[in-house]
Amino acid sequence: MSDQSRFTRRGFLGSTLSAAAGLVVLHPVETSEASTESNESHAGSTGPVRPFPLKQVRLLAGPLRDAQALNAQYLLALPQDRLLHTFRVNAGLPSGAQPIGGWEKPDCELRGHFTGHYLSA
Repeated sequence: MSDQSRFTRRGFLGSTLSAAAGLVVLHPVETSEASTESNESHAGSTGPVRPFPLKQVRLLAGPLRDAQALNAQYLLALPQDRLLHTFRVNAGLPSGAQPIGGWEKPDCELRGHFTGHYLSA
């Protein structure tokens, strides 16, 4: 397969973003001020999606909130010193902690990947 006919992630993203931009140009999104005024008149309608303030969202008791609590419990139980071992070694800082292993092993090409997700969480 030649380099010109190969489908890449970069090509896919470029095509997708171009198509999305074309749709926005053809069908401009109404401003949030106009959608706020007409929000009540469209309650229960199946029309276009309308933006709403994040303050209106609440996660009530149920399986999603249980999963969120379980994730928080897991993340708080991880030993931070072991997660930071490879970072400290790479920065030239001393680390007496044992590396956490898995993707964070010092010889793994993906080291730091899980720690990035941990910090984002």
